Amino acid sequence: MVENHVLAHPICPSTVIGEQKLRTLSAKGGKLTLECNTPRKGGGHSHRGEIVMRVIEGQKLPKEYTLSKNGPLFMVGKVVLPDRAKTLMQLMEHEDLREFLKIIQYAGLEDNFEKFGDFTVFGPTNEAMKTIPKSMMEELKSNKEKAKKFVLYHGTQGRLKTDQIAHQQVVMSLDEENPLRLQVLRKAIGVENALISKGNKEGLNGVLHVITKPLFPSNRSAGDLLRNNGNFSIFLEAVGRVMETVPNALELTPITSTPRPTTTHPPPPPPHLPTYPSHNLANLHRNYTVHSFHPTASYFSNSTYTQTGTSSWWSSWYSYSSSSSSSSMSASSSHSSSGASKASFSSSSSSSSSASFLHSSSSSDSPESMQPSSLTLFVPTDEAFHKLGKERLRKVMEDIPYLTKTIKNHVSQNMMCTESFRPGLHYDVRTGHDALDIIRKGKKIKVNDATIVNSDLLNSNGVIHVIDRVLLP
Repeated sequence: MVENHVLAHPICPSTVIGEQKLRTLSAKGGKLTLECNTPRKGGGHSHRGEIVMRVIEGQKLPKEYTLSKNGPLFMVGKVVLPDRAKTLMQLMEHEDLREFLKIIQYAGLEDNFEKFGDFTVFGPTNEAMKTIPKSMMEELKSNKEKAKKFVLYHGTQGRLKTDQIAHQQVVMSLDEENPLRLQVLRKAIGVENALISKGNKEGLNGVLHVITKPLFPSNRSAGDLLRNNGNFSIFLEAVGRVMETVPNALELTPITSTPRPTTTHPPPPPPHLPTYPSHNLANLHRNYTVHSFHPTASYFSNSTYTQTGTSSWWSSWYSYSSSSSSSSMSASSSHSSSGASKASFSSSSSSSSSASFLHSSSSSDSPESMQPSSLTLFVPTDEAFHKLGKERLRKVMEDIPYLTKTIKNHVSQNMMCTESFRPGLHYDVRTGHDALDIIRKGKKIKVNDATIVNSDLLNSNGVIHVIDRVLLP
């Protein structure tokens, strides 16, 4: 703390004409921000004859100072704390995460982040918090337990800095129920579908990373997410045809998890820390306890369901699609596309085969049964399949070996959210069959010759990006 009050070079107030970040004697490479302001309302640049005020870390720097033999000495009215001497609450205040801090206060967790630790917190910006639907925000304000669940999902035990994060790493959140999936794509570091915009703010009792989106558990399977929408029946049927003919055709090479690097002061491992599961697509469908969330469905509805224990993620798609195969190949789907706006978990359905996969889950489900996967699926719409033409689509669907390659070409074993793709850079993404070229051009993201039309649909198997063309091998 003392080192943070000493600049490495002599500075006189008259030399401060704008914002400057000056290095201190701190061994951690700390810096102090000095800036030149005017006391008049509205701030702005000073004009001739106006009084100029120099500010250091938000407090006024006095005009008068003592010039000693080894440099100027200024008397300031407050202690200038370095980040390392601040608590997590103070760090969040310094980063102006006021909307997230309000939820922490509603949850009654101020003391936890002020007096205890070590924790790693992923704090959403104010802009990110504004994306939460108004009704849900009101629920957070009025229900302490729900606010607590929301806050705890934004943290994990121990100090986890960005240089310790490995791609496809999974850590347990502070709620000890829902894991967080981490990704590293070139220099972009993400957690679930958010990007770390400012990282490694290390304080007295932990580390703060500022992120671009609020986080919500995503325990619905990819199959259920697509079944709830009527625009993917052909893709579902294609998966079913492959599974019916060659049950193990969609098995991908397992990826072993990268162990978390050991810190100087390793924290005790959180309970039920998940390991990264094998990516056998025929066994990804597990019995998940779902705390449903969607921008149009309440995350706090506490609705739960499980899939039948013997049904795999892929085979559950087949059961659904086989009941509607006659209509899925027609120009118009028999399923209403309005399902896209409803993230419901109703167990009622006109098809017994689809309804059989939705029922209440047991309260005894353990966190181990909720281990997530980290896949990326590029899923074409029915309209994208119809662009192939009726005859070509028929040939693709009937040629099972070629259809298998086609489905595998839409699945990557790396979870990648769209905010990780930087403009103008080409990303060579391996799939289960070949490689895809991904590039962001303006507001559009191209995947080979396809365009992502709906992105970052989180699910327990990873993330789905909807595309407007089929990625044929």
